[in-house]
Amino acid sequence: MKKRNLLRRFAALGLSATICISAMPFCKNSGIFANGAFVTPSNDQSAITMDEMQISLQITPYEQKSSSVSVYAENDIVKGNPTSCEMLDRISLTIGVEAASGLSENRLSSIALYVHHSLNGAECPVRSIPLTSINKISDTQYELRYDFITYGTELWFETSYFSGVTDFNAEYCNFQSVSSDYLKAEAVTPDGENLFVCIPAKVNTNALQKWLKNIVMYINSLSDVTGFSRGTMYMLFDDAECATAHSANYKLDSKKEINGFTVFGVNTTEEVIDVMTEKNNAITWSVMHELSHSYACHTANNTFDTNYNYHDEVHTNVRGITAIFNCENIRDIDIWESGNTGKYNTIYNKRTPDENDFLFYMAKKFVNIGEQYGWNKLEFFFGADNSISDFDHSYSCETNLHAANVLKDYLDLDVTVTNPDYLKFVNVLHRLYLLCWDHPEFEDASFRQFISVCFNNGDPSDNSGTDLIQRFIRSNIECPLAITSQPANVEAKIGENINISVAASGENIKYQWNIIEPDNSTTVEHMDTPEYSYTLTEENNGRKIFCEIIDKYGKSLCTDTVIAGTPVEIISHPDNTTGELNKLVSTSVKAEGCGLKYQWYERNAGTSYWARAKDTDDTYSCTLTKFRDGKEVYCEITDAFGNKVRSRSATLGLPLEILRQPINGSAPMGQIARTTLKASGSGLRYRWFIRYKGDIYWYSTSSVSPAYSCVINERTKGSMLYCEVTDVFGKKKKTNTVLISEKR
Repeated sequence: MKKRNLLRRFAALGLSATICISAMPFCKNSGIFANGAFVTPSNDQSAITMDEMQISLQITPYEQKSSSVSVYAENDIVKGNPTSCEMLDRISLTIGVEAASGLSENRLSSIALYVHHSLNGAECPVRSIPLTSINKISDTQYELRYDFITYGTELWFETSYFSGVTDFNAEYCNFQSVSSDYLKAEAVTPDGENLFVCIPAKVNTNALQKWLKNIVMYINSLSDVTGFSRGTMYMLFDDAECATAHSANYKLDSKKEINGFTVFGVNTTEEVIDVMTEKNNAITWSVMHELSHSYACHTANNTFDTNYNYHDEVHTNVRGITAIFNCENIRDIDIWESGNTGKYNTIYNKRTPDENDFLFYMAKKFVNIGEQYGWNKLEFFFGADNSISDFDHSYSCETNLHAANVLKDYLDLDVTVTNPDYLKFVNVLHRLYLLCWDHPEFEDASFRQFISVCFNNGDPSDNSGTDLIQRFIRSNIECPLAITSQPANVEAKIGENINISVAASGENIKYQWNIIEPDNSTTVEHMDTPEYSYTLTEENNGRKIFCEIIDKYGKSLCTDTVIAGTPVEIISHPDNTTGELNKLVSTSVKAEGCGLKYQWYERNAGTSYWARAKDTDDTYSCTLTKFRDGKEVYCEITDAFGNKVRSRSATLGLPLEILRQPINGSAPMGQIARTTLKASGSGLRYRWFIRYKGDIYWYSTSSVSPAYSCVINERTKGSMLYCEVTDVFGKKKKTNTVLISEKR
């Protein structure tokens, strides 16, 4: 094995990126497991053991299947209605389009597909999929193909704009699964972290089963060490679009339980499968490293962008190796990298530290803490929650190099400041320094005082770090600051009293309440009580509040941010509205509440499905065309608490107009007399009324069309007739009165 310290590979994996999925785990609390605890701590709390018999495995192939998707063209954009799919399935989507003019391969080559996914009801970010191929059917007909991988269990889509086309239409859409050469493998644990893997089917099944169990125990140990839960870890192998040759780590969010999502490229996949097959009990460094990234902090953005709050490479490797040591089941697993293997303890034993190797002694001290107090007690360090600091901890950042120089000069060390091993130590020390004292930035004076007073008791020759470690133990393990009960949102009426409280444990706690007003102005109130009260008014309706809690060591934690205000209520619903052809028409909804968000939905006349509209304020607008005549819309309003209300639907259409009046009708006795009218408007209904000769009353007829006819006889000849036309908005218009007579 190569000589390397605990934090190797920071440069090789520097391109790793971070994603997040918002969704509940695929099979949590399913009731299929045996009785007894799945995770059991040792008597001395130094490690955990997992009951492997309670891990449920399921390995099945993907089915190659095809189906059609309902599509339609609107505003020269093709839209596809929601359709179910399998998670991490490879999909080929073909769309047939036609236009009287304006289509060409050159123009179509830039048409992207915007794919939406939801995973068990939680919506994931939109992905832009480039065009894979174009099949020309004729000068006016083309077939577009898009290949991509599903990131959820339901998808829907729209394309980019087809510019410069006339009479554009979407003819069909075919949806085909092409993952027949892949397996979906699930490892489910009782009330723990679960695993869903998509992997090439060529893998040895027995080797895969052993590997699945090792990995699911590894992520459960990561959860134990860091204190964070991901619910389900989704892993996609053999992804040709993966950003690096090694792997990429992502997160997707949106619910309280955040799931991890890790993607591995083609080259890394081959290495993982080879090691999985040839080594009975091994994990590749890339898998260990990337999975560890997902346990870096509590939060994640609903985006595919990089999500590090600080450079996490060092702490990721420490976190991953420590999680292996924390679990008795996998403590002897081999860590494989580029033909070299080693176990956790050999990482230390292979080292030959010199007298100034603080990193070695620091790592040894953390091993002692883990063994004495339990590895999960180190979650402040290994989890590195982003609420502690957003400080930049990359090795080469200016502040870190400055700290390295100061430490070198202060302790008179004969080291090269830019040496990676030395920078790793400074980074760990700097991080620990911020963890305990939460300094926003590095300062020479405070850092020198920290080194002399807290790190080595004023003796530069003492490299044991005893005082530093003991302070960490006191403030983070023996008397840790912790929030035991978070404040909650408050829904109330104007004039009512608002009470918000928090519960915390620690020594000599002080409370600092932070108030963010609806206009985003901020105030801070220093209080000695865990309660905050005030009266709800129109001005502070929707106020956001969080509390910063500080203990005697200067360590601080922030609570969740909560909202106090009135819940959503619809004051007036959108009205049915008429407008002129090819002119703008709009309708509005009025609602009260705090933090309101609006989403309109629309459907054209004669269709049964509702589609999400582009309008996201209190007004819906569109240009009224013949295609949109009779369009229905409604608004869904969500408040700051997540409450949702739906307005009544409204119809938009052309106004009722009588374009051509009926005329007198006549026919010989015994034959049929006819008259017709022509009207425009939305959802027109017709009712004809007749008054017979010599009668004073008008009678409703059974005729409900624009045309009226009757047989000329003694009763009908000489009758008067008119039609009442009603549109979908309830507007009515009467035609002129006409005469039905006998033709002689």
